Amino acid sequence: MLSRTALAPRAGTVDPGASRTEPLSPSGKRNIARLIRAVISLDNHVDTALPLGVGFDVVVTGGGDGAGAVLADLDQVQLGRCGPLIIDPDIGWHYWLVPPGTAGLWQHDYGVCVGRPRLLTIPPTHRDRPDGTGRPYWARPCGDRLVPPSALRRSLHQFQPLPTPHRALTSHLNAPRKAPSRTRPYTHGAWLPDTLPSREERR
Repeated sequence: MLSRTALAPRAGTVDPGASRTEPLSPSGKRNIARLIRAVISLDNHVDTALPLGVGFDVVVTGGGDGAGAVLADLDQVQLGRCGPLIIDPDIGWHYWLVPPGTAGLWQHDYGVCVGRPRLLTIPPTHRDRPDGTGRPYWARPCGDRLVPPSALRRSLHQFQPLPTPHRALTSHLNAPRKAPSRTRPYTHGAWLPDTLPSREERR
């Protein structure tokens, strides 16, 4: 289940990890309510779309050998367990959940940080390993911590996971929006309401 930390409102822009928070606007309150409903959906084993920039932003990286080294490094940095990480084995990307507000401060050659106003579809909590379907799963659970941006930035620079997602992700986020399917309970890929880029687009 998502922790109170993950349900916190957006932190101040100077320090994304700070405890000081801004007053919630009406839209912010609606987003918090949406997150609470999402927690219920997670316990009901349903893939759930959450608004970025409220409880967390996400850093997207390649999923090659370098990403495994980054994970091992952050496990050590965070005293035995890295913060939340979602792996999409089909598209080959890693999604590192970082404090809200990180997207406004992030620049890196080996990772793209995305925040408001995008949505991220996260797996149910029970899906913590590959199930053979290619669906995203939690490589590290969403619990009492997020991934520290400074440590992630340093580790990405050191291990340089490939392929870098910048071109494919930028093209995808700027593409015209598509309506989500009403016939499938699971919308494959992590970004809604758009579909993920095809393998050809990622080359």
